[in-house]
Amino acid sequence: IVTEGVTLTIEPGTRVRANQSWDDTVPSIYILQGAKIHANGTQDQPITFTSAMPTVAEGTRGLWGGIVINGHAPCVTNGTDDGFPFGGDVPDDNSGVLRYVRVWYGGYGLQVNAVKLNAVGS
Repeated sequence: IVTEGVTLTIEPGTRVRANQSWDDTVPSIYILQGAKIHANGTQDQPITFTSAMPTVAEGTRGLWGGIVINGHAPCVTNGTDDGFPFGGDVPDDNSGVLRYVRVWYGGYGLQVNAVKLNAVGS
């Protein structure tokens, strides 16, 4: 969970692996309102978010949650996602950069899709 005022920076070529949880929680990355993610990969060095499992069958999904970004931008209905608020009145709210990013095997139980953007700005 990345909280307000904090920027999570992930270098090009990095592989972020999510362990399966031992309880009912879903391992996910949450970028909360006022926080940022800076995942600026390149064509030759993409950033990969994936499961920590050593082998995974092609087409498998839902081994971990994914990336959730909650911004302050206007949306139809302000709300919460897993208890974390999103929405507001900042149309150009900036939650960071996702460039040349791959998200593999996310979408656990559709509680969290592989990438979920809630009220992020233009």
